[in-house]
Amino acid sequence: MVVDVSIQLDGLMNGYFKWIVIDDIDIDRTKIGAYLVRRIDDIVRGLLDRDEIPLITEKNIANLYQDGEQQLTDLKEKVHKLQLPQEKVKQLDEVIDIILKEINKDEPQYMMVQGLLV
Repeated sequence: MVVDVSIQLDGLMNGYFKWIVIDDIDIDRTKIGAYLVRRIDDIVRGLLDRDEIPLITEKNIANLYQDGEQQLTDLKEKVHKLQLPQEKVKQLDEVIDIILKEINKDEPQYMMVQGLLV
């Protein structure tokens, strides 16, 4: 259920991000965090109350990271070829290193990897 909830939260956040940033809609940004938490609480409560079977589980996404090490190494090389400020390159390197460490663990936390990729 964690993966499904994460996907739904991603959809909610992207929807509000679009309206706030791209469409320049005036929304009280001080309230959006608590509002989204309440919506996720509603979603989780509904899933639990209905005994929903998850559509996507951690087992489904585990295969996404099998070739991840090579892809991340390639990504790191590409980052260094870009015309970016050194500070940005360092930040991206750190994120890639964290992801590499996580996917190489015996029991990686896939949700953390998903969060870093966002």
